[in-house]
Amino acid sequence: MNSQRVLFFSGVCFLGLVCSVFAQKGDATKSLGVLKESSNRDDLLRAGLTVIGSKDQSAISELVKLLKDSGFLARIDSEKDYLDSKARAVYLVRKIAVLPATQGEEALLDLEKDKVFTDNEYRLSEIIDASALVDKPSGKVVEMLRRRADSSANTIMAVRSLCRIHTSEACDALQKLVLDPKLDSFGKEAWFTHFLIFVRYDPAVVKLYQSLTDSKIARAELREAIVASLFDYRPEVWYRDLERPKVPQFMDASTDVLKVLLQITESAGKLELEPRTKTAVLKARKEIEVLLKERQKKS
Repeated sequence: MNSQRVLFFSGVCFLGLVCSVFAQKGDATKSLGVLKESSNRDDLLRAGLTVIGSKDQSAISELVKLLKDSGFLARIDSEKDYLDSKARAVYLVRKIAVLPATQGEEALLDLEKDKVFTDNEYRLSEIIDASALVDKPSGKVVEMLRRRADSSANTIMAVRSLCRIHTSEACDALQKLVLDPKLDSFGKEAWFTHFLIFVRYDPAVVKLYQSLTDSKIARAELREAIVASLFDYRPEVWYRDLERPKVPQFMDASTDVLKVLLQITESAGKLELEPRTKTAVLKARKEIEVLLKERQKKS
């Protein structure tokens, strides 16, 4: 009797799942019709979100095609919408970016290559920003961001997205950008104090810091920012009147990361640094040594 009940409910659940899938496909098909014909901007946004929510690959591909059509872009947003930062098209892009597997990545890269979509600087900047939302971004996303970082109009946003992704590939791209003298006028110090500092004890990021510390950075201001953002926290200098964000502490780092940080304190101690930064490095070294001893006792 119980086994029959289980089979019955399993059948009901399966039937419900199938019905749900067909309902979603039906909604996506109906919404595509709205997207192709309607001139009501809010209806277009709702229809776009329905298509994205359906996760129907063919329907999403049709939506991406529409986003590359100048007529559709004119129907869904006015110039004022872009000026007011309320463009519906870019809102759809952010929702597309978080689609699972490779759906979001492929759609973003497709739009990034399209001249119609990217002829608007606001839409292009949204592609660059939303790329950090992609589920497990591949090297293709990293390469796109590195390429876009070479353009003065997109450097800061592309660097920020690379910092938010902070995979090994992203960190390799960041190192090349940091060491590129052509980009020295883009306030590289802020890349560390405003972007990387929030993931500073991630293993890939610590490896990046280690490489840069060993690279003998010639510019004093940049050298200071690199070391200070790893071993210190100066909200009164870096953020001033802005809200002071929380940053990772040594206790948040893994034991392996702490060991690498200890090595970096040695190389950083040999650099020409301001007294405050030298003090921060020495203090960090002592704190890390204490933490490592405590963890060794517990193991």
